[in-house]
Amino acid sequence: MSESSNSSVFFAGACAGLVSDAITFPVSTVKARLQVVTEASAVKGTLRTTIDIIKQEGWRKMFAGFGAVGVVCAPARAMYFAGYEMSKKTGGELTGDNEHFLVTLFAGPFAQLCGSLLWVPQDVVKERLQVQKDIRSATPASATHTQTRAFSTLTSGHLPETHYRNSLDACVSIFKKEGVRGLYRGYVIHQLVWLPFNGIYLTAYEQCKKVWVDVFSLQHDNSHPFNSLKPTDRLPAYAYPLCAAAAGAVASVITSPLDVMKTRIQTQGTTGMYNGILDCAVKMYKGEGFASFFRGLGARVLFLAPNVALTMATYEPIKRFLETRHLGN
Repeated sequence: MSESSNSSVFFAGACAGLVSDAITFPVSTVKARLQVVTEASAVKGTLRTTIDIIKQEGWRKMFAGFGAVGVVCAPARAMYFAGYEMSKKTGGELTGDNEHFLVTLFAGPFAQLCGSLLWVPQDVVKERLQVQKDIRSATPASATHTQTRAFSTLTSGHLPETHYRNSLDACVSIFKKEGVRGLYRGYVIHQLVWLPFNGIYLTAYEQCKKVWVDVFSLQHDNSHPFNSLKPTDRLPAYAYPLCAAAAGAVASVITSPLDVMKTRIQTQGTTGMYNGILDCAVKMYKGEGFASFFRGLGARVLFLAPNVALTMATYEPIKRFLETRHLGN
């Protein structure tokens, strides 16, 4: 990529990350809560869980861990899109088509590897804050110690009581108690979730754009700098989020079991409940049944489909605007 193209991708990617993660973050909190439930009798739906969190812990709890996301999401998404565009360009030089499904099938995972350098510690901090039960915000200040303990017994279940004050406190505490490995806990399963997700999602997304071009018969037209872009880069603004949402929903369903295990491993702290991916899978299946692997699926789809839709609704137009400005100069 040229220097101008690099800057366009980085800026557009950073903007996309901020917009999409800020808007969809509360659904991520609900998803994390549902995924760590270990007893079938305690499982609630997405709406019921949302209502319970707000009633018992306050609406601010829906944004627990957003500090980590706010700091990391922009540079991480910029690295992600830079890796994606760079690998697409390299793949295009080898195959003659940078949107060929084999190119995007490998470009997606490469983009994930670039972004995950920051996303893994972000996820660890974010999810620890999301799943811990904040009994202080839901318990009257005048409550006695006995009343507070009773409230905790009734509402916390499998969730730990609050011990991280905010994202910075969580990051420092995890680093002190668990070291760098603690911040990168679940790195392997993080990749097992998101490498296939991004391969499936971005391949489906690019193919969906091609279908859109075929249906509406968009062709190359070099009479104007804007039209010198490829047909898939000249779709109407609403086409990008629609293609992304459909592709993201499919990929999120396929990779849901791995995401449930990732969340549990990253939030277990030093308890050692799960000794790796295989141990987690066996314990979940034996103790909770096959359905446990799809726990929080509705919230996952409700989080990821809008998230990737907002990402592409922001990224594609900004990148196109910056690139056409460069072409016009």
